[in-house]
Order: sequence, then structure tokens, then C-alpha cells
Amino acid sequence: MFLTTDYWRATDADLYQKITTEARAGQYNVDVSGADVEYLQQLKNAGLMKKYNWPNTAGWSPQYKDREGYWIAHHVLCLVPAYNTNLVSAAEAPKSWDDLLDPKWNKAISMDKDGGDWVLMLWSAWGKEKTVNYLKQLARNNLVFGEGAGARTQMLAAGAVKIDVRLNLHQILEYQKKNAPLDWVRTDPILSRPGPLFIAQHAPHPNAAALFGDWFSSLEGQQTYYEASGKLVPDPKVKSHLSEALKGLKISVLPAELTVRGNEAGAIWRDIFWK
Repeated sequence: MFLTTDYWRATDADLYQKITTEARAGQYNVDVSGADVEYLQQLKNAGLMKKYNWPNTAGWSPQYKDREGYWIAHHVLCLVPAYNTNLVSAAEAPKSWDDLLDPKWNKAISMDKDGGDWVLMLWSAWGKEKTVNYLKQLARNNLVFGEGAGARTQMLAAGAVKIDVRLNLHQILEYQKKNAPLDWVRTDPILSRPGPLFIAQHAPHPNAAALFGDWFSSLEGQQTYYEASGKLVPDPKVKSHLSEALKGLKISVLPAELTVRGNEAGAIWRDIFWK
């Protein structure tokens, strides 16, 4: 059996805007959608997400699915500090979060200009107080701000900076395959956030939506998505270069429940780094 689909791609913010705006107008054009973790509670509260049993996810970690069945993670984005190996030797390379605080990295570390979600990830791993104290110390190194993980990975590989504090691990591994001078820091913990997928409550094609959800969460679907994206998928049976790289490391997953503190986390970031 095959499905003919119409695919619409946009930023998470634009997806959220489209779904909610159409719903307010009584239009329901979405069967299955991705969403940033920060929008999940709003979508759930608005009655736009369908509760589903996701039968293929019994072996997944509870961190990668909603306990009530409203969403599953279609990937897990792992975010790591990385450095240019032409500019930073193995001996002096940072090995931990605390190593990034060393004054020798003053003006040598880049980061996305909008770090609110990163604050939340640290918050979920350490608690608010430790996170705020750490960020205040990190700010003393006068970070260089850019925009977009992909662009900053290119800049790091080109030697524009020595270190970036928050890059996508799957992209770093892809660059390494091409012999780019990059390596990453095995921090404790590795920060991550799920990329949720949900079935729309008012899906115009509910049976097709369920069929797609079942296939996507199956081993075949998960393997296919990994091969297409290179990202970590939640099914532990999918073996990948990424899962091998993370073996033995502690991974902290941002819980959806904490994202209600997103405005506060954004304010913390701006107060520390932009004042």
C-alpha cells in the first residue's frame, strides 16, 4: 500500500503558526506534523494533537515519547561543543564543561546568538541555579555570536574560531568523514532535545495518518529516516555511526514539560550575554 502525500516544509515557528491559524479559521489541512518541543504544550492545550498508542514504540526510552501518547520523537538532536583540530591541539582541547571556562578561550568560542533553548537543556541537566552560575562564568570569555548550526560548523572548520559551544553532533560526524579538522567534546552529560512528531486531532485523512505513524515508528521507518537524515533516532535497534559515537556517554534529554519555562530561559540568556 502506498500513500500520495503533499509535503510542506518550514521552520518550527512557521509550522506552529500555520497549524494554529488554520485551526482558528476552522480549516484542518494537516494529517501528521513535526513540531519543536517548545510548542507541544500549546498544541496539546489547543486540542490539535491526537492521542495515539504508537504500537511500535514499546521498546523506546520514555524520554522519546509522550506518556499520554500525544507525540513521539522522530529524531534526537545531540548538541556538543566542538573544536578545530588545526587550531587546538589534543593536549589543550577542552575535555569537560568546566574546561570551556578557561580564560585562554577568551574570544575564541562561538555560539548561536539565540541560546534560550540551550539554557533549558543545561537547566534540565543541572538545575536552574547551577546553569545561571555557569553561564555567567562562560560569558567572561566574550563569546562570538553567529546564526545557525550549519553556518557555524562551516566557520569552525574554516578556522574562523577555535571552538563552538553548541553544534549538531551528526553534522560534526559528517564533516569528519570528509576529513575536516573537527573534533567534539565528550561532555558529561551530552545535551539533547527530541524532535517531536504528532498526528493531528482533526486530520482530514486519519487512517492514512495512522498508517504513516505506524510505518515511521517501525524499524524500517526509523532506519530509513536515519539513512536519509544522519540524525539519531529513538529506536534502540537502529545501529548507526552516531549511536556508536555516543556509546557509554550520558545523554540528557530536554523534557517537554520544562519548555513552559522557555521565556524565562530566553531572558536569562539575554541578561547574561546581551547586556
